[in-house]
Amino acid sequence: MIALIPVLFMIAGLYLNRDSEKSISTLFIGFFYISLPMAMTNLLVFPPVYDHYYTNRIFLGLHTLNWINDTGAYVSGMLFGKHRLFARISPRKSWEGFAGGTVFTITAAFFMSRLMGILEQTDWIVLAVIVCIFGVYGDLAESLIKRNARIKDSGDLIPGHGGVLDRFDSMLFVVPAAVVYLFIL
Repeated sequence: MIALIPVLFMIAGLYLNRDSEKSISTLFIGFFYISLPMAMTNLLVFPPVYDHYYTNRIFLGLHTLNWINDTGAYVSGMLFGKHRLFARISPRKSWEGFAGGTVFTITAAFFMSRLMGILEQTDWIVLAVIVCIFGVYGDLAESLIKRNARIKDSGDLIPGHGGVLDRFDSMLFVVPAAVVYLFIL
């Protein structure tokens, strides 16, 4: 449960005034924002539901669900997006995109138990919901950090993708939430 503390602080920072946003984002960007979730990936590849033996299936499944969510949200938002999700921080994200990404992700989760085999279908559906909710907050938190730093992209290593951090921002919030769920399981 303690793993969710930095995530919850960053989410709270989205709703506070601009000075609070800056101080909270700056405070957690180092250790809590990047290092802790990346370290927690060990708990996904040595999961308790698999007696702590190595398996890449949960980690790969979460990444797959995350990429499906991002793609579904992008396509749905471009086609149907009219109502802004969080215009102050990310003006192009829409509720329609969020809903479309959620539909695509939960649909994919129905097949994950067959593809990955390590968890039950209901567990994959719960993880899909975690990806949808925490993934969008991770993306928004990274957008807030870039907005406060007054930069458009977090790097130029991957042209057209906004930088490496943009590829993994959602997972930085998804991993701690997924770990908490898997330890409750």
